[in-house]
Amino acid sequence: MRYGVGVNDSDYPIKNCPFYKRWCLMLARCYSPAVQKKQTTYIGCEVCEDWLTFSNFKSWMEKQDWKGKVLDKDLLGNGKLYSPETCAFILEKTNSFMTDRRNHRGEYPLGVHKHQGGKYQARCGDSSGKRVHLGTFNTPEDASRAYKKCKREVALKLSEEETDIRVRNALITYI
Repeated sequence: MRYGVGVNDSDYPIKNCPFYKRWCLMLARCYSPAVQKKQTTYIGCEVCEDWLTFSNFKSWMEKQDWKGKVLDKDLLGNGKLYSPETCAFILEKTNSFMTDRRNHRGEYPLGVHKHQGGKYQARCGDSSGKRVHLGTFNTPEDASRAYKKCKREVALKLSEEETDIRVRNALITYI
């Protein structure tokens, strides 16, 4: 048993198995106190009953476009459940784009920071993940509008690069 919940029913050596590695990482996020201590956003996350058995997760993963991508539970779901309906393999840059860092942003809207002289600065990650300075504005609302416009444009661009239609649609409707 992995983390007291996962059943490895594999009938082959799993030492270098990419399916097993992803399965274990998913279980660790949900059921390892050590992982949750370092990454508190995983507290309260769980894996659906079906995926607690390795062969079921592997069977799903084999049908996905997963190479070079990360397993995501946030874009299609509520961010707390790993399941076939709520998960997809997405590009790393899409995953970074989706991270809102809500716990680190302070009192201003997402993408907005207080700047010198009482002004407000807006920054947004582009489709390659680089932070782009969008300008300096008189109000946090103006800066927020610039940020949201940039996020919409980046979401559309990223949607063209994703292969999973569910991910494409979620990105298009994200903002």
